[in-house]
Amino acid sequence: MTVHQVGIVKLSALVTAIISAGITTVLDPTVKVAIITGIAFVSAAFVTALAGIIIQVMNYRLAKLSLVAQHETHDVVTNVQKQTDGILSRMFTKSEQQGSELADTSQKLAHAEGHEEGRQAGVASEIDRQPPAKE
Repeated sequence: MTVHQVGIVKLSALVTAIISAGITTVLDPTVKVAIITGIAFVSAAFVTALAGIIIQVMNYRLAKLSLVAQHETHDVVTNVQKQTDGILSRMFTKSEQQGSELADTSQKLAHAEGHEEGRQAGVASEIDRQPPAKE
């Protein structure tokens, strides 16, 4: 029930109690009328109280279900976060390994280039060397 529906139930119960009390008082203004009028007001109060209790029970159940859904959502988000952290950690470790491998390869390449330059310089010096003098 929504708030508007509860208000309609309370108002209709009150109007019913007032109308029935008024009719009873007009028809027979004695002590028993006062008792009947009191019963009418009590019954109207009972109807509204019962509606209020039902609404409170429904709100409690709704809040409980909402809390359960919130905990389930939190658990799912936590698992996703852990998985994401694991994936990012593996990617970071892999990139560090690739970086160290790249540095090793770069050093080997620099050494090979230096060796090749030395070899080419040696070949060039052999070509530019004068033939030995004949005696």
